[in-house]
Amino acid sequence: DTPIFTPTTKAEVGHDENMTMAEVEALVGKDLAAQAKEAAMKLYHRGCELMRQRGLILLDTKYEFGTDAQGKLHVIDEVNTPDSSRLCTVEEWETKYPKIAAEMATGKYKNVSDLLKEQPALKMKEFSKQYVRDALLEMGFDPTKDKSAPKLSDDQLVECSYRY
Repeated sequence: DTPIFTPTTKAEVGHDENMTMAEVEALVGKDLAAQAKEAAMKLYHRGCELMRQRGLILLDTKYEFGTDAQGKLHVIDEVNTPDSSRLCTVEEWETKYPKIAAEMATGKYKNVSDLLKEQPALKMKEFSKQYVRDALLEMGFDPTKDKSAPKLSDDQLVECSYRY
């Protein structure tokens, strides 16, 4: 499948904000926007290749770019790590994705999140920071209201270390 390029920009508060390619071009110019997209796609393809050699699939990732004083594009953060990416084993993907696709094709679910709420056994075991988010949410943590997160159990810490 062809990867999807979805540019974003840092929000003042909260999550990154999605942008269209036209918005990126208006912000940084057509040439720099094209360079960023080309670099992101090359990094993604190389990441997929390296992960596959290790029995993993790079599900999605993000790359952060900036420019120096001369306007030259640079990658300014980590690349294809569990902190910026979601990965799973090839076996996990090959076992669960066909079932997810079949369920989504029925039209019963508005999105994959709704499907996974009803059928949690289909959730991919990811190697990413998502495990920590999910564990905290399952403990009742509400990041919009709570000032501090609950403490993870020893078992959760071991699982997090394994995945991360």
